[in-house]
Amino acid sequence: MKSTLSGKTKFIWIAMLIWSFLFLSGCTNSGDDSNPFDNSGYINNLPANAEITTDSAIGYGAHNPTVIIRGSDFKHSIEDEDVIIDVGETGLTFDALICVSSTEIRIEFTGKALPGDITVQFKPRAFTIGKNISNILMMTVPSQTPVISSTDSIPFGAVNPSVLITGTDFAHDLGAADLYVDAGTTSLTLSTINYINSRQIRIAFTGTASPGTVKIQAKKSAFQPEAASASNTLKLTVPSLALGDRYGGGTVAYIFQSGDPGFVENEQHGLIVADPPGNESERSRLWHNAYVLSGVTATALGTGKTNTASIVALYPAEDNAARFCADFSVTEGTVTYDDWFLPSKDELYKLYETRVNYFEDGEYWSSSEIDATHAWGFVFSGFGWDIRIKNGIERVRPVRYF
Repeated sequence: MKSTLSGKTKFIWIAMLIWSFLFLSGCTNSGDDSNPFDNSGYINNLPANAEITTDSAIGYGAHNPTVIIRGSDFKHSIEDEDVIIDVGETGLTFDALICVSSTEIRIEFTGKALPGDITVQFKPRAFTIGKNISNILMMTVPSQTPVISSTDSIPFGAVNPSVLITGTDFAHDLGAADLYVDAGTTSLTLSTINYINSRQIRIAFTGTASPGTVKIQAKKSAFQPEAASASNTLKLTVPSLALGDRYGGGTVAYIFQSGDPGFVENEQHGLIVADPPGNESERSRLWHNAYVLSGVTATALGTGKTNTASIVALYPAEDNAARFCADFSVTEGTVTYDDWFLPSKDELYKLYETRVNYFEDGEYWSSSEIDATHAWGFVFSGFGWDIRIKNGIERVRPVRYF
């Protein structure tokens, strides 16, 4: 009897033959994908590794970055299991794998990018047709120096100043140990560091600012997460004063030089002269209304204030030149300057030499006595020193030290 195969049996045999052909030719997307970033997923008899590229870059500090991977024949229903991703030390976490098209895949991360390398490799099953495991694509998050800045300044003579520093990702618990602060010759000392928010901190100092440069650098530990390197060095300059500068209730009339009493290395000190009145005669006074030896004979720089205090103490009820200067005051903003005095002989001469803040061509009193009858005056019109009788009425210009 002639044997025949039923239609069902034929179908089974044909299916088995097709399966055998595919299996033997290797046209399947199966393979051992368990070992990442090598060719263990490579399948014999398939084309060379699938090629993937990217033009995307992940910058330092990028938050929740995404990258676009380019290739061909990506599977529309691609899953997270179809890719091998190693984020290294970048601080990022792989979040999602999205098929944009058959030639583009978007990979999404969470976190803030720190320096390091990210490697990406697609398994064979990421593709719709027979392709081998892809090349290993590496993306590097570069190191970047954190940047700090400030628009604040520290003026000469500022008392216990503070500056606002701006940056990014300041750690909320940062302290003095997280900053390098070099106050140089400014006579300032770091006091406190106050965290305002992740982008602002305030640094306070104690002391009175002298000319020099304050250098500030934030260490890696000043940032959260910790930065790859310390920040740039921020430099805040306390400017020097110059003759004629407005300062301390008046005008800088003399700056002590090396060898002068009151000179301090790397600091600025000197004399400030009060502004002239509308009419100098308004400040004209006698030196003392009696011919009595007071003993106030000091003439050097730095002695005017002591001279003035001595004269006021000797003649407390008298409206004389010394009393006028001791009672003089100037208020600028919230600051009142009330430590004025009548300049000594040498101090008055410095005012003549620099001639800042306008002096008339008349005579001005010094606080230096000559004898019971006379005290030193100076004629600014160029006649020079005058041995002046004490009860004469002459001009008065208060000064103060800085």
